[in-house]
Amino acid sequence: ELTVDAWVFSDPTSGGLQVIAQKDTPSGRSYALAVGYPNPNQLEWFIVQPGGAYTIIQCPTPLTTGAWHHVAGTYKFAGSGTSEMKIYQDGILCAQSSAAVGPIQATVSQVEIGNRLSWGGDLPFKGVIDEVGFFDRTLTQSEIQSIYNAGSAGQCAPSSAVCGNAVVESSEQCDDGNVANGDGCSANCKIEKAQCIAPPSGLVSWWPGEN
Repeated sequence: ELTVDAWVFSDPTSGGLQVIAQKDTPSGRSYALAVGYPNPNQLEWFIVQPGGAYTIIQCPTPLTTGAWHHVAGTYKFAGSGTSEMKIYQDGILCAQSSAAVGPIQATVSQVEIGNRLSWGGDLPFKGVIDEVGFFDRTLTQSEIQSIYNAGSAGQCAPSSAVCGNAVVESSEQCDDGNVANGDGCSANCKIEKAQCIAPPSGLVSWWPGEN
């Protein structure tokens, strides 16, 4: 299984095949997420099976140049000739196919982001690429939609911190040795703010002095 996703900002003058991310060389082809072929700024997802057979799917609507877009390609081979190949544009499934009938071809090719140096030339992506992700499973549409919905906030960096071990690590704000809420340090090791209480009855005027 595989998912590749990224945020891309295409230059208005971009044309021709523009690689976003690929593991694809003349001597060993596996996959590629790209735009620009056969039509300018058209998103495509390319999968190669052992023996060289390949499948390409494309989104019908080209990416708008001069704007940020989230793009993603997924592939799942379940065996016995069953596969699931999908491509997403701004969180929306725009094309899919079950034509690919094998696992992705294994190669020692290097992964390339934003270029096609492995094909013998410097062919950089014309624009900007951000937050490229490679997953060893097929993300669901809701997961891809959530990445798109996060927008510029992006995804939180993975953390190796262990909440509840009484040691404040990396992204933790506190760690009091447990994963309970209500004791000043929350169950996910964030500092809890003091909770206000309802005022006693009979209050007719209150000046908190906070502004």
